[in-house]
Amino acid sequence: KDYSVNRRDEAIQKIKLALEKLDRHIDALEARIDNNWDNLNAVARDKIRANLKALQKQRIRVAE
Repeated sequence: KDYSVNRRDEAIQKIKLALEKLDRHIDALEARIDNNWDNLNAVARDKIRANLKALQKQRIRVAE
């Protein structure tokens, strides 16, 4: 049983680290978007908003 608990704990830790890395990437992407927002046309802005929203929803689902 201890082996199973250890494996589960290791898996949970790996998932947490992966989610933290994903969060950093999302934050960096948002910063890049913010920095270039004025240079984007309305179509690009709408597409970026939709893609970023979808990415954030997927991230939430993974965390659950």
